[in-house]
Amino acid sequence: MDCDDIRETLSARLDGEAGPAAAERFADEHLEDCGGCARWLDRAAAVTRRVRVSAAVAGPDVTAAVLALV
Repeated sequence: MDCDDIRETLSARLDGEAGPAAAERFADEHLEDCGGCARWLDRAAAVTRRVRVSAAVAGPDVTAAVLALV
């Protein structure tokens, strides 16, 4: 597995997706030796937290337009 594979596994973890146990262990071991992936995970986790706690922005009300199509 290379850094791209590790980051994909870590991204899935941040999204709450369970991966194969072996891939999870390998990713954890890889983080111990790869500063680039450790920094990537820190930044990705920060973005994930910001998105999850940010307020939703109201969009336009398209209810009438959608119901007119039915």
